[in-house]
Amino acid sequence: MSKGSEPRGRIRAMRMLIDKGAGRYDRDRHLDRLLGGHAGLWSDIRDPAATIARLKRALRSQRRLGRAGHWSYDLNRHLGLLQALKAELARSPSHTTAAVGENAGTSTTSGISETGTETS
Repeated sequence: MSKGSEPRGRIRAMRMLIDKGAGRYDRDRHLDRLLGGHAGLWSDIRDPAATIARLKRALRSQRRLGRAGHWSYDLNRHLGLLQALKAELARSPSHTTAAVGENAGTSTTSGISETGTETS
């Protein structure tokens, strides 16, 4: 395997991991843990747009921790947030899912790439 194809294989593996996790996502079980244990107390918990906004904020915060090399960064939480966001976007009537691009880092779901970075 050449060095150029190795990163593509890793990206493909991450996409599969996120897709499978999004397919197994159970909102009642996972959302509370991902968003701090107080999701049941929110009055807007059934509003998909509010839930998506909260997930995006949590993902942005987790990404900042990772980039800074902070001790509290958790890769498993980061992946869980990506999976939850993808599942919430798929079930939301107001958000559409774009086609997955062939190149690394292409936009896949409403401004979030598979690596968790926001796209314009």
